[in-house]
Amino acid sequence: MSKTENYEMVAKTMAELEDVLANELIKLGAQNVEVGNLMVSFTGDTALLYRANLHCRTALRILKPIHTFVANNADEVYEEIKKIEWDNYLTLDKTFMIDAVVFSHIFRHSQFVSYRVKDAIADYFYEKQGKRPSVS
Repeated sequence: MSKTENYEMVAKTMAELEDVLANELIKLGAQNVEVGNLMVSFTGDTALLYRANLHCRTALRILKPIHTFVANNADEVYEEIKKIEWDNYLTLDKTFMIDAVVFSHIFRHSQFVSYRVKDAIADYFYEKQGKRPSVS
């Protein structure tokens, strides 16, 4: 990650705190701040990512997406997740966990989405390396 390159990020928060979090992010230098349901999206550089993690009192997590897409069903989620080059993020000797949060009229069960994402990542490794990583 280059310090000067801007990234899209998402800060997760609790209900009713979205506007407070947006103001915290703006004060830290966030750009393109947009309030959503239980989250605030924004752009900034790596330094902002670190500042937000240290100084935002109302953020539960600061996330830097590695891939974005629109899916209309579980099969599309699976296919899109499988397109990601997971070798850049995981190795077979590591355990990974999926923590899905779903706010969608299409997907109603976060655990089902978690299973599809887990399956896509495991299948990615199985097809490339003949083994699946451990899943927690």
